[in-house]
Amino acid sequence: MHLHLQINGSARYTDTTTLYNYGYENYSIKTIAKQNDVIHQIEVSNASKNTRDLDLIIENDLNVLVKQDTQIPEPTITLNEVIKAPISQNAVLGTITYTVNGIDYTQNLLSSHNVEPNEFLLTIFKTLLAIVILIIITIFLFSNSKKSKKKKKRKSKYSIRY
Repeated sequence: MHLHLQINGSARYTDTTTLYNYGYENYSIKTIAKQNDVIHQIEVSNASKNTRDLDLIIENDLNVLVKQDTQIPEPTITLNEVIKAPISQNAVLGTITYTVNGIDYTQNLLSSHNVEPNEFLLTIFKTLLAIVILIIITIFLFSNSKKSKKKKKRKSKYSIRY
């Protein structure tokens, strides 16, 4: 695209036109990633089988002004330290950063869908907890019944019978 401005033949306008033409010929705005593009896929370890595989999507379009022949480098993906179920859709799970000509362009990475916890593991945990509680109650009751029997024996030993 060439911009032709000339008002009264002034050198200032000629220089401005030359500068604009240089910019349009040599630079462009490139879309590195579009909103909702799948950037990365992870597996959530404590999730249900149906929701375990999770796509991470970019929050917004990522546009960069670069020279026309510039190659876009590989991004740096940084994930949150703890990613475990449950996860709601569009939760921020990390960031993606592109460094182009010394400038960092960063966007959030979001979960593409809800991730439900693995109910089987939860059920096993609840069952084990119930068993432990029953064992503790049984031991408590058993130890109390032994103590009461000993007290009865002692009491009967020293009691006077008429």
